[in-house]
Amino acid sequence: MNLVFDVGNTETTVGLFDAGTLLGHWRITSDPARTSDEIGVLLLALLAGHGFDHNAVTGVAIASVV
Repeated sequence: MNLVFDVGNTETTVGLFDAGTLLGHWRITSDPARTSDEIGVLLLALLAGHGFDHNAVTGVAIASVV
């Protein structure tokens, strides 16, 4: 599975894809003050809360407005 991020100025869209199929998606606030630890905990919680195993994520893609 691939975890993808579309980072905008005010919010970030996160999607989970498997073989081109969107399995889940979430929107979180883009906050430059948020630490990497906070983002990690948030992502783990989002995945687990929807029944996804974070260990199944094998790739990441990031897009940004800048």
